[in-house]
Amino acid sequence: MEVVKKYKKILVVITILVIGIILGIKLFSGGNSAQPTPASQSDSIISTANLNTDFSFPLKDSKGNEISNVNINASNAELKSEVIIKGSRSAAQNGKAFLIIDLKITNDYNKSIDVNTRNYFRLSLEGKDVWLAADIHNDPVKVQAISTKLTRIGFIVDKDTKKYILRIGEIDGDKQEIEINF
Repeated sequence: MEVVKKYKKILVVITILVIGIILGIKLFSGGNSAQPTPASQSDSIISTANLNTDFSFPLKDSKGNEISNVNINASNAELKSEVIIKGSRSAAQNGKAFLIIDLKITNDYNKSIDVNTRNYFRLSLEGKDVWLAADIHNDPVKVQAISTKLTRIGFIVDKDTKKYILRIGEIDGDKQEIEINF
């Protein structure tokens, strides 16, 4: 009698495991409705602007000697109502939007480098002398030797803002300013 109870318990555990595995496979399969589709991502775009601005800064060794250059191209800007952060969809709240800047970082050096993109970009809203750092970033961005890495940075802004100025440059160096018009 005890042997039968023991086998029933084992059978129940095995059944629960099999059902769990089947549900897990269905949940994480390619048909998962939580995966964004290209159409749903483009639906979140409020407006776009072409920037096509290049910026270059020296890559220095530990002694301060210039060993190469790093080039960053800010290709375009998008004002979006939602973004995907670390695999999860995030919607802008309370009259806010996301200003997303697409970047191409080119490393001409023969070794990989890490770039903290948020150190090179600041944003001003409506011409105010307040410079915001990026809220959304992938820092540090690893750029392999002699290659280009595509990445993005983002700012949380008021949805009704009309005038944006993007400042690009090294923290202690010269900066260039780009007006973004949507």
